[in-house]
Amino acid sequence: DAWWGGCAPQRTAADEAAACSSPALSALLAPAARSVGGRVLLESKDVIFDATKRKFWHDVLSATATFTPPPPDEYDRPDELREFVVNRLGGGAGADDDDDDDDAKLEASTVFGQLRRQWRARSDAAQLRRSFVHVQDGGQPRAFYVKFVGEGVDDHGGPYRAVFQAAASEEPRGELGLVAEGGALIEASTPRRRAWAHHLGRLLGVAGRHRVPVALDLSEAAVWAPLA
Repeated sequence: DAWWGGCAPQRTAADEAAACSSPALSALLAPAARSVGGRVLLESKDVIFDATKRKFWHDVLSATATFTPPPPDEYDRPDELREFVVNRLGGGAGADDDDDDDDAKLEASTVFGQLRRQWRARSDAAQLRRSFVHVQDGGQPRAFYVKFVGEGVDDHGGPYRAVFQAAASEEPRGELGLVAEGGALIEASTPRRRAWAHHLGRLLGVAGRHRVPVALDLSEAAVWAPLA
């Protein structure tokens, strides 16, 4: 195998002919396993590729982040960051009058649905790309604040992470029925459920941007392979 471990197409007769006429190209196409440096590179390929992809990922996140001006007092909240109200004890506001189906009621009672309704009315993509770090948040980047109704807690990072753990992990695998056992996404059968799938993607995107761990095991064949 060449040093790229089979990631490039196999050499053809035309490649061989060109290599014979160019010593430099011939050396490039020669199997790396014949040299000490080539063997070392081949053995450390996964580490090098992983580090390169991680750096590229962080560079993309940094380049696409929406700047948030810091407040005059470092203990104040920036005006640009909105606060979303979540009721985990008794559910949010009821379903609309013309939405009396089970999905509408389910959306009103879950953290996932309450976030979707408020994001739909008050957040665009640029707002969700904010990565502000408050002095009291222990280094946790955020795009918004969370207020839990009736729980008497302040959002210094814990409630922010908690909404992602519920809305992007527990509820999609549970009562919402968005992710099947084994990690495959369940095909959306209604416009509302297609909107749910889109919202789940936004949640996972924001969680990834802000280093919030989410215990959602997605199928490699159904989800990750098409993205690779």
